[in-house]
Amino acid sequence: MRQLFCFALIGCAAALVHLSVAVAAAEWLQLPLQAANLAGWTAAVMTSYLGQSRYTFAVRTRTIRHLPRFVAVAFLSWSITATVAAMTRHAGASLTASFATGIALAAFCTYVLGRNWVFAYERNT
Repeated sequence: MRQLFCFALIGCAAALVHLSVAVAAAEWLQLPLQAANLAGWTAAVMTSYLGQSRYTFAVRTRTIRHLPRFVAVAFLSWSITATVAAMTRHAGASLTASFATGIALAAFCTYVLGRNWVFAYERNT
């Protein structure tokens, strides 16, 4: 239960970073939707990796062994967010709702893959 709580807390922080940066980049910098999403995603990945590896999955050693898998899952997460944001925006949803919907779906996938693939070795030792 602690793991899920930490994941949710760190995930919420990363999602807020993603949403804030993406909306700011789109509205203030006038970046296109996907460029704004990429900016938000990049900031969120850094936030998430640091928090998830240290607190959620309690990686004991300070190595980058998990980073390639984490980045692969992060790219999948970004793809989910990008696809859902584009589809919901095209359907008439607001910019914020479009990003928030994609981010929520991506968060679920990220937890499952993080727990069962990215940091699975740490759980089994």
